Amino acid sequence: MVRTLLINPNTEETSSPHLGLGYIAAYLEAKGIEVAIFDRTYSTWEALGNKLAEMNPQVVGITCNTLIVTQAMQAAEIVKKHNREATVVMGGTHPTIMPEEILQERNVDIAVIGEGESTFYEIVTGKDLSEINGAAYIQDNHQVKFSPPRDHIKDLDSLPFPARHLLPMEEYLNTKRGRTAWALPNPATTMICSRGCPFHCSFCSSNLIFGRRVRFHSPENVVQELEKLKKQYGIRGIQFHDDTMTLDKRWLAKLCDLMIEKDLDLEWFCNARVGTVDLGLLQRMEEAGCTTISFGVESGNQRVLDQIIKKGITLEAVRETFKLVRNTNLILHATFMLGSPGERKEEIEQTIEFAKELNPDVAHFAITIPFPGTDMFTMASEHGKLHFNSWSDFHFFKSAVFESNEFDIGYIKKALKRAYMTFYFRPSYILHQLQVTRSFPQLKRKLRGLRLLRNVLQA
Repeated sequence: MVRTLLINPNTEETSSPHLGLGYIAAYLEAKGIEVAIFDRTYSTWEALGNKLAEMNPQVVGITCNTLIVTQAMQAAEIVKKHNREATVVMGGTHPTIMPEEILQERNVDIAVIGEGESTFYEIVTGKDLSEINGAAYIQDNHQVKFSPPRDHIKDLDSLPFPARHLLPMEEYLNTKRGRTAWALPNPATTMICSRGCPFHCSFCSSNLIFGRRVRFHSPENVVQELEKLKKQYGIRGIQFHDDTMTLDKRWLAKLCDLMIEKDLDLEWFCNARVGTVDLGLLQRMEEAGCTTISFGVESGNQRVLDQIIKKGITLEAVRETFKLVRNTNLILHATFMLGSPGERKEEIEQTIEFAKELNPDVAHFAITIPFPGTDMFTMASEHGKLHFNSWSDFHFFKSAVFESNEFDIGYIKKALKRAYMTFYFRPSYILHQLQVTRSFPQLKRKLRGLRLLRNVLQA
C-alpha cells in the first residue's frame, strides 16, 4: 500500500481548516489508501521532519496558493531532504496557474492542474503520467509536459465528507483569529456546498480550478454533513465558503427548509451576490439560522465596476439589494476594493463614500491585489507596475504590490486606513450598532471583529 502524506504549509493562524486537503484525504481513504495530513498552521517544520521519519511516505501532496509559495517550496525541500525518491506533488491555485514556475523547483515532481481528487489518486496508484489527465511534469528533455485537462466532478455527492479527523480541528475550533471566529458562536467551522462560478470578475481565479459551471451538493447531503459536524464537534456556527450561496434560489430554499425541518439550531454566515436574493428567500434564510450575509460590492463607481472589475452589477442594484436585507434582522456585510489598475483617485474616494451611504453593519476594505492568472494581473502591466519581492507580498493587508500610473503605493495604503477610520468612527454608525445589538454574546463578537480593524490601522 502506498503511504501518502498531504501537507498544508500555511503558517498563518486561521479558523478555516483546509477543506481541499480534507476532500482529497477522504477520497483516498475511501479508495483504501493510507493517508495522513500534516498541517503546519498549528505545528512546526521540525514536527514535519518527525512526521516524515515516522511515516516515510512514498507520495507527498502539498497544497499551494500564491500567498504560500515560499512555505510550499520549503515543505518540498524538507520532504526531499528526508527521501529524495519520494514523489512530491503540488496542487492548488498557484500550480494550476503557473505550473512551469512550480516545476522549475527541483524538489517538485508533478503539478496538479485543477480539481485534485481524481488526478492525485491516479498519481498515488502509480498510473503512467502520460495517461493521467490534469497534470504537468518534467520530461526527459527538461521540458514541461502537459496532459489533457481533467473533466470536473459532476456529482459532488459522490465525494465523501472532508476528512476533518485528520486535521487539527481542536486548534481551528479554539482560535480567535479569522472571520468564522468573530462572526459566529463558538465552536464554529466552515463548509463548502458548491464548486464553480459563472461570473467573470477580473480579480478572481476561482474558475481556473473549478470552472464556470456551478455544481452543488444536494441539500440532503449538506444537511447530513451539518448533522455530522454537530455530533462530532458540537458545532454551533457555520461559515459557508461558497463563492455565491444564493446563486440557485430553489436549491437554497430547499436547504433552508431541511435545516428548519431538522431543527439544526445553527447560526450561519454566507456569501451572496447583488441581484440574487428576494425578501422571501432572505426571510427563509433567517428562519433557518442565517445571521450574516456578505455581498461583494467592490466599488462605488459604475465605470470601475463595468470596465475594470467587470462585476456585472449596478450601483442601483446594490442599493436595492441592501434595502431588501434591511427588512430582515440579518447582519449585512460588504466588501470593497481600493486601488485597482486603471482606477482613479476620485473613484477610490467615491467607493469610500458609497460604503458610508450603504452603511452595512460590517464593511471590509482591501487593497486590490492583481493575482496571477486573473485578467487584473494582465491589466496591472497596462496601468502601472507590480512591486514585490516574493509571492507572499500578495497580501490584502500586509502589503500593496501594485503601483498605478494614477497613484503610488503610499497613497493607497493611506486610503485604506482612511476608509476604515471614516467608516467605523462615525457617531451615527456607533449609535446604530448599539441599537441593533441583540445580545451580549453578539456584542462580544462585534468587539472581536474590531481586532481586525486594529491590525489594519497598525500596519
